[in-house]
This record gives sequence, C-alpha cells and structure tokens, in this order.
Amino acid sequence: MVPGERGDFQRRLRVDLFGDLLAVNYICHDYISLKTCSFHRKEIKYTSIFFFLNFAAIDLFDLRNHAGMRILVYNIAYGTGAPKSYYHNISTATRYVRTPRTHFDKIMDFIQEKDPDVLGLIEIDTGSYRTNFTNQVELIAAHLKHHHQSSVKYKHGILARALPIIRKQANAVLTKKKLPKGNFHYFPAGFKRLIIEVDIDGMRFFLVHLSIQKRVRKVQLSHLAKLARGRTPVIIAGDFNTFSGSHEIKEFQEELGLFNPNAEALPTFPSWKPKKQIDFILCSKHVKVKNFEVPKVKFSDHLPIIMDFEV
Repeated sequence: MVPGERGDFQRRLRVDLFGDLLAVNYICHDYISLKTCSFHRKEIKYTSIFFFLNFAAIDLFDLRNHAGMRILVYNIAYGTGAPKSYYHNISTATRYVRTPRTHFDKIMDFIQEKDPDVLGLIEIDTGSYRTNFTNQVELIAAHLKHHHQSSVKYKHGILARALPIIRKQANAVLTKKKLPKGNFHYFPAGFKRLIIEVDIDGMRFFLVHLSIQKRVRKVQLSHLAKLARGRTPVIIAGDFNTFSGSHEIKEFQEELGLFNPNAEALPTFPSWKPKKQIDFILCSKHVKVKNFEVPKVKFSDHLPIIMDFEV
C-alpha cells in the first residue's frame, strides 16, 4: 500500500479454504480491491484483481511489517465524547463532571483496531467521580493487553492535586512490550506540567500536553529542548496547543533537528470541523517514517494521529 492508504481502508487477510490462494481485500466505501497471492519456495507472486470475489474465508493476521512500529497519539478528552460545535461543547459541559462509559468504549475499540505498538494518551481519567471511579488507564491497558505508565498532569504541592476530578486527570503511555520504568518530569511553568519520558529499545519517547497560553508554551518548549537534547533517536509527541500555527515550534524543531511527518499539515482540531494542527509527532532524523495519517473519527474534540516507522 502507498503511504496514507492504510487510513482509508480496512485491512483483512483472508485465505481460501479450498486451496493456497490468499486474497487481500482493501475495503472502502466505493470499491473492493483484491490481490491474490500464491506462495512457491518462499517467493510471493501476485496479480491484482479489481473486482469482488466472495471467498469462504477466515481472518489471519495484520499485514503490517512487524519489523517496524506503529505509534498512536490521541487527546481523548477524558472519554467525554465529541461535541458537534463550540456551542455544543459549552452547552454540554456537564459531561466533564459525569460521563457515560460508552464514549470511552468506542475509543478503546478504535485503538484496538489500529493496533499500535506505542500509545500516547492525553487527558485520561485515573478514577474520578466523572468516570464513576473507573481508572481509564487500567481499563484500556487490560482491553489492549498493554503495559502502561501514567501520572497526574499537575506538579506535587499545588492545589490541583487536591481538587476532586482534577486530581485524577492524567496522561499515559501504553506499550505492547514491557519497558523499563519511565521518568516523569515537570515543566517549570504552566498549569499542565507533566512530561512522560520512556525508553523504547534505545529510542527516547516524550509525551507532552502544552499550555494554552502562548508565552507559557514558549517557556515549556525551551525547557523540553534542554531535556531532550542529545537523546537520539527521539520522538516527541502530544497536544502542543499551537493555536497560532505550527511556526510556534519551528525554533524548537531546528534546535533538536526534528521533522514533522505530517507533511500535508493535516489539521487535528476541532474534530467536528478540523482547522488547526495542534497535535504532533516530531521525529529525529534517525526515524524512518513509513506512513502517517489523521483518522477522521469523532470520539473526542481532537483527532488521533498515527505513524508507522522504523529506526
């Protein structure tokens, strides 16, 4: 598949029960493309057939080359759902106090379908009144059978750590593979200060949620650059809240030698009418990007971002 195509198609590998013919069908709203493959002495020969064949079939496995990895980053708004407009977001604000689990179930099913190796979740609830005291980190980790590391977004010793609901607001990193315990750093400024740093087979991964205030973001980016400097290969991801535009992080990228794999500058916010790119996955030159996509799913006020890569 060409880069970008994976996000538009549901991938299934099916095997004909009556022979060694394998059919890979990529299903979209307009057509079904089928590739048939035959195996001979570990060589694969294939031809493309662009018409529908009704196979008696069973699902086998994902076609993704597991020599690479997939990362998914998503601000899930504590599983409170996706507003239809800014007005709707305000008029339904009570969902931030109490919300049904149905929204979070949809998020879990979506993420399970995308099957990431590394998952960065912003705005996740670790068991407040809002979620009926359900720890969303533990719930999704069990659902995906992933390992997890998480922490509340607010620095120790401030009022937010004592307030109901707010004291349970966190960010989390989940991985298929068990990793060494990560580091939880804190920005010197801002309300949301958490920086999660984990080591993934020699690659440093940082997950952040920057301030909504531009001047504070500048301070935070300067601190993050010092923290990440010299740590390569590196991926820095999260909700950067760059409402003024991606030029805000240009100096930060140049200082660390990072590139943005979202080459088309696909917007990620708001989900009901995406206009701004505020969610990023930034990579050092050692990271070879195979695919990048922004699925247009409405489970939060943000859209998720997905990257397939090798190091």
